Amino acid sequence: PIARALSPTPAPRPVPRENFTVLVAGASGATGMRVVRELLEGAEGATVRAMVRAPEGALRRMKEMGLPVNDPARLQVVAGDLYNVHPDFMRGVDCVVCATGTRIGPSDDTPDREKYYQGLTFYPPVVLDETPENVEYRGVKSLVSAAAKHFAEPASNVSSSTFLDFPSSKELAQTWGQVDDVVMGGVSASRMEYTGKNSARFTGLVSTQNNGGFASVRTLPFRDALDLSSYAGIAIRLRGDGNRYKLNLRVDDKWDGPSYCSSFDTVPGEWTTRLIPFSDFKPIFRAKLAESFGPLNPASIRSVQLMLSKFEYDGALNPSFTEGAFSLEVESIAAYKPPPPAKTTPQFVLVGTGGATRVLRRAEFDDADLPPAVKMNEMLGRVIEWKLAAEDALRASGLRYAILRPCALTLEPSRGIGALALAQGDNMTGKVGRDDLAKLVVKVAREPRMAGVTVEVAEGGTVEEKFGAVSGEWDDVMGKVAKDDVASRGFAEFPFVPK
Repeated sequence: PIARALSPTPAPRPVPRENFTVLVAGASGATGMRVVRELLEGAEGATVRAMVRAPEGALRRMKEMGLPVNDPARLQVVAGDLYNVHPDFMRGVDCVVCATGTRIGPSDDTPDREKYYQGLTFYPPVVLDETPENVEYRGVKSLVSAAAKHFAEPASNVSSSTFLDFPSSKELAQTWGQVDDVVMGGVSASRMEYTGKNSARFTGLVSTQNNGGFASVRTLPFRDALDLSSYAGIAIRLRGDGNRYKLNLRVDDKWDGPSYCSSFDTVPGEWTTRLIPFSDFKPIFRAKLAESFGPLNPASIRSVQLMLSKFEYDGALNPSFTEGAFSLEVESIAAYKPPPPAKTTPQFVLVGTGGATRVLRRAEFDDADLPPAVKMNEMLGRVIEWKLAAEDALRASGLRYAILRPCALTLEPSRGIGALALAQGDNMTGKVGRDDLAKLVVKVAREPRMAGVTVEVAEGGTVEEKFGAVSGEWDDVMGKVAKDDVASRGFAEFPFVPK
């Protein structure tokens, strides 16, 4: 697949809040925009990170819809696409909603896609932009991979409050200073430098000459001690070079007093968040364990220090120490809360299409019962097959997922979730309004019973009897859906990829 030239922009720093945060991919589309609105206006509320390719146009339409475009605590619009998922886009995310799709429509449509949306006259469709393989499969697979990496991080489900960040070079210079082994005759030299990207780099040269072997930077004593007693530990967002570093906390303002120290490893060039429990900090005085000072008191944090040293404690060597140049980039230092109980809601909701398996099961259906996209699958770049491949990539990812396969989408007024019917087996035909589909997406994102489930969606009324669909009270519907069982399907191997 092509590597896109679009440079993703980091998400704005989220305002700390106990909330449900959702990344919506395809947020400027007809369905995605409605999902964003429903997440923001729903009774339970959410923080929405809307990923779009053209933020200016998306912001304009969101403003016209009355969405809170100037409130980053509720809505953050970020520029990127399926191939450019900046790590910041996933920060703090509880669920990813993918409402992307290949742009298909009349070849001579208006800029506002009037022919596509009018719903009366049939115009022969063509693929208008990227190929279905790149969008439906490789692009979605890229987003799934980014989500899987995010949810695998221990820090993905903890809340934190930042107390040290790096908004400017001036503030950095006023807060941090170096403390290297020159104080004991060594020749190491370090500095804390501003990167220009809301982060700082602890860098320099560390040498073992003249019995040296450490470099460090330390904050000036805080004017008032930080009371972090309601937190579980320190979360440090960083990108390292493979060295093992130390984080030191000090509980008094003495220059040569004791500190509480914990070591952490880094992976070269990789951003990660290290969670260090307060119980891991050891009392240290002049590089030796000093148990007489007692355990760390997190209610009285006076300063913070970063260090690269040849030694661990009491003469033990740092196993990954490398003499010479080093670099540790730090974005923030925060206190984190104890992790909440593990969530069981879907981590990824994929908006697919009804008929996803019917190209491979065509002998089971009369042509009159096949959706148009299934009939035109070859003409449209095998779009239906690539959608099924994306479903299987998600199923194979290890994420908790839910897959929604809407029947023919319309712009009809909302009738509410209670008017929808769900089915399984990919046999149902019908229609569903985009507004109601968006309501269902939001409902499913918070529904533990939908994890590991694929359903077709249509308006209820006739589909229940004809296709065995279920509708009515939500709890009743949830009691009748079954988890996916790809091992027993006979129409295609798992995971399916078109050949």
